[in-house]
Amino acid sequence: MNIKQKIALGLFAFGFGASILIISLIKTSAVKALSVAEVESSRKQLYFNREIQPDHILYPLKVAQEKIELLFLSPEERIEKKIELSQQRFDFAKNLLSEKEFELSLATFIKSQQYLFESAHYLAEIEFTHRDRQLFIDTLTTHNQELEQLVGSFPNCFENQIRDLLAQQQSVLAGMD
Repeated sequence: MNIKQKIALGLFAFGFGASILIISLIKTSAVKALSVAEVESSRKQLYFNREIQPDHILYPLKVAQEKIELLFLSPEERIEKKIELSQQRFDFAKNLLSEKEFELSLATFIKSQQYLFESAHYLAEIEFTHRDRQLFIDTLTTHNQELEQLVGSFPNCFENQIRDLLAQQQSVLAGMD
């Protein structure tokens, strides 16, 4: 294979990979839009004085940037990043709860837990360090304790969903022993 063919093949592979990434991001956004469209569409804001959170108009761009960043991380780095994103979402959810944005807060708590559980999946796939495992356990324990304290901040109609999140967290913690 000559150099021109190699370059052409490389460009084709890059284009193919980029198109897969774009389609994946579009599909993910579409699924997310279907699942929480009513919550998000009624709550979008534009502000400049703080970090972009789930109620910001540009939040989908932030999420896309994070997904792209995750693609280029090693499994070990991906664990740490997922835990970091989980903590960030947890903090966002608490902020939204303090602003009485109950539906969006709950959706963000769920996303926080999803990131944390994804990091556990990566932990199971690789030879993880004690530090990674302890970081996961500490983060999940903290989330569980804080969420337990926040249950009363939600209207009663959300209590079952919050209790389900807590039960899932406690189940995972029990399995880590």
